[in-house]
Amino acid sequence: MRRPFNKRAWAPSRRRIVALGDSHLEVIPRYVAPRVTAMFDIVQVWGATAQGLVNPNSSTDALRLFQARLDRAPRWQTVLLELGEVDCGFVIWYRAEKKGLTVDDQLEVSLGNYLGFIDRQVASGFDVWVMSAPLPTIGDAQDWGEVANLRRMVGATQSERTALTLRYNELLQQACLARRVRFIDVSSEQLDLATGIIKPEFVHSDRLNHHLDDSSWGDLIVRELISLPESELADSRLAPAVCRRRSGKPRNAVASAR
Repeated sequence: MRRPFNKRAWAPSRRRIVALGDSHLEVIPRYVAPRVTAMFDIVQVWGATAQGLVNPNSSTDALRLFQARLDRAPRWQTVLLELGEVDCGFVIWYRAEKKGLTVDDQLEVSLGNYLGFIDRQVASGFDVWVMSAPLPTIGDAQDWGEVANLRRMVGATQSERTALTLRYNELLQQACLARRVRFIDVSSEQLDLATGIIKPEFVHSDRLNHHLDDSSWGDLIVRELISLPESELADSRLAPAVCRRRSGKPRNAVASAR
């Protein structure tokens, strides 16, 4: 049965958001989009990194996929970026260990590439929002699951990966503030101050799934989005959200780090 057209859902006043990021964007169509008055068009690329945003030949093909969508987007649309988890959880450590470089050097490269991409979108006329990188969920003793096995290739503990993610987010937030780009912190509240790692309620119930718990993280994202001034996302009862989704194929995380 054909669904009747909802004029309110397609009203010009509704904010259109082009969301670009890694596989953690899965929470938006499943949990966030139905609860905010916005239209999401999602380009989700498994294993996408901030570091790879300057490489048109990266194994994930993220730059080409992101740019192809941006080239078609009217400049009045909002661009929401969510990257950095793969960088802080694996790529920065892997490149530092394998290439004999420092973690600080690789952190600077990743942030520099990310900010360069952000600057290009701002210069193109987009209203850019940047979401913080989520905290790592894979524990030190976890040796099952494809992603966990790959990330065992680096020696950093969960506490070290968490500390790097928090530092990454802090530097990213400062850079966004300097550029007058909106930064959405959905990670600080994930931190358990007693343990120095992510709170248990944000860890997925499926231990093979390194993504965050949809409900806990989704609630946090929704709360932050609807608190934004003049965001047009305040009342999900006005009309059902519309969400289109495109996904890049899962790729080898080691290859994307090279």
